Amino acid sequence: VLQVLLLYIFSYFGNFVYFKINHPQKSLIVYQDESLLPTVIPKIQKYKKQWRINRLIKYDDPDIKGALLGHSTIFFLDVPKNERTRQVEYCYAHNKNIYILPDVSDIILNHASHVVVDDTAMFASTKQSMSFEQMIIKRICDIIFAVIMILLSSPFMIISALAIKIYDRGPVFYKQARLTKGGREFNVLKFRSMIVDAEKNTGAMLSTENDDRITPVGKILRRFRLDELPQLFNILKGDMSVVGPRPERLVIAKEYEKELPEFRYRLKVKAGLTGLAQIMSKY
Repeated sequence: VLQVLLLYIFSYFGNFVYFKINHPQKSLIVYQDESLLPTVIPKIQKYKKQWRINRLIKYDDPDIKGALLGHSTIFFLDVPKNERTRQVEYCYAHNKNIYILPDVSDIILNHASHVVVDDTAMFASTKQSMSFEQMIIKRICDIIFAVIMILLSSPFMIISALAIKIYDRGPVFYKQARLTKGGREFNVLKFRSMIVDAEKNTGAMLSTENDDRITPVGKILRRFRLDELPQLFNILKGDMSVVGPRPERLVIAKEYEKELPEFRYRLKVKAGLTGLAQIMSKY
């Protein structure tokens, strides 16, 4: 307890001193499509002690070089590759802090290895999936984790099942077709948190914050993520992994792909109980 308290005090004091000495960086946002701005700007503004957005400018504005020179930090959102390369080099030459919203090629290169072919430096991205050994180890870890978690969470699963049954006498579990590796469909298993036949009149649709289809018991299950526990059996079966992108329904995945074609790359690996989005982002 004392260590936690001291860590908190030192962290708070350290941040206080750092931001007293270092004022917010004068920041510029370079963009192509204005529709991205309402999404990205509020996220940057959350860190008002670190960055102060001073100006927004389109990448092809005649005053772009002057704007780059007049700011210490530059955010590049969706600037075309050729122009972005020139402008990033210009910023690097003038010692600017650079932040880039990546596209798919940037993300691939982020994990590429550096190789030299004869005397030419290149980036190599040659592994498109896990090796055989990695897949074996991951599968063993999935099974061990699922078995241990089923044993530890069994009291909560029993209580959840009884609560659902007592509330409306309906089925305890809910099965739904979802996508996993290679686009294969499987039945994801959940504790039922909505009324029976919730999509009978609406068809496939995502739940909303105040969805009236969610039962009182379901609200509690969702709040503590208890409705996801039966997916431990999906992991044992081999349809899912502990870590991976959350499985989505075919019809909804197709809708996502219309706006985000890269969404289909999630299917290069098994669906997971939890993933990067759940840990690093909001629910």
